Amino acid sequence: MTVQIFSRPATEKDVDVLALLESEARNSLNQFRGSDRLANEVPEIGNRWSEELNNDTVFVLAGGIDSTVMGYLIARLTEKAGNQIATIEQVFVTHDARNLGVGDALVSTALSWA
Repeated sequence: MTVQIFSRPATEKDVDVLALLESEARNSLNQFRGSDRLANEVPEIGNRWSEELNNDTVFVLAGGIDSTVMGYLIARLTEKAGNQIATIEQVFVTHDARNLGVGDALVSTALSWA
């Protein structure tokens, strides 16, 4: 059986699963050194996913396997010295979908956007 890896711009239909994935990502931070600092520096989106999707300076991707969203990526545009800079702020893939190419697909799509 062949699986189809996908990465696409997130939509309003993805908001609930994005919130669940973000919660999973934040709960898994305690496994890593420096996690307290990261949790404090990267604000939780929580119930503001719709706002992020409608923000012209933010690019939110949903990625997964077949039609199931199992990861996300958030990139943000900023301006510095007259140049636009795209920064990936968050990338997360749920444990069961790791090492299958979902994260690679998300980053590749973000690089194409930038």
